[in-house]
Formats: sequence, structure tokens, C-alpha cells
Amino acid sequence: KGVAYCLRKGRHKKLQHDPVGAILIDGKSHKEVAQIFKRVERFISYDTYTAYSRFASLCGCDSIVVPDEGVSLEQWYANPEDRYGVSYGFTDLETARATRDLMRERILAQENKSVDNVRDFISESQSFFEKGIPERTSAG
Repeated sequence: KGVAYCLRKGRHKKLQHDPVGAILIDGKSHKEVAQIFKRVERFISYDTYTAYSRFASLCGCDSIVVPDEGVSLEQWYANPEDRYGVSYGFTDLETARATRDLMRERILAQENKSVDNVRDFISESQSFFEKGIPERTSAG
């Protein structure tokens, strides 16, 4: 139950929720934020690009980003996969809920790709240094 929110880079925006009883996460540790996300129902972010929006969704919160004035949904994130699990404004909550699991899958796939990239780098680096650095000629 309850609401958590962050202002951060969106502190210039007018509040779109009742702050009485709501928990401001700005300045809290990651551990504190995770504990808050696990017990509140809704997270509202006035910062349109914070990772906290995805973290909140992963913890089961309805995650809402308060839109920047004049910035459409497609301008915010052109790729629909980048919007999984997060509602841009208060009217897209059903889509955010329906895509929460897709966001989890996408994050895991991105993590696996990163691990594969690191493995490829290590393999290429080891191969390069095992062969030795080519000697320079006087012409080059």
C-alpha cells in the first residue's frame, strides 16, 4: 500500500499526486529504496529517465513516469520494448502491467548479451596477446 516517488531531474514539475504519506526516495540508499519498492503499490517518477522506474516495476509496483511537457510517448522512447513495465503518464497503467514480465525477460536477455560480449572481449584479448604484438618496421 502507499506511494513512493522521486523528483531528481524532474523537480521543476508540478506534483501530480498527494505527497501526504508518500515516500520521497531521493537521497536514500539502494537498499532503502528496494525495501520501499517492495512494500508500496505505486511509484511515481518526475525524472523521465531514471532507472528507478524499472526497478520499481521489477519489485511489483505500478511504475508511472510523469511526462515532460511537449514530449510524446514515442519521443520519450521510440522503441515500445524500452517502455515495457512503465506507464508514461497515468493513463497507460494497463499496458505497463501487461508488459512487466516482458521487461524482466528483456533485462535478462540484455544482461546475457553483456556477459557474452565480455567473454568475446576476453577471448580476443587473450588471443591477441598470446600471438604477441607485431614488431614495427622502420617504414611504419
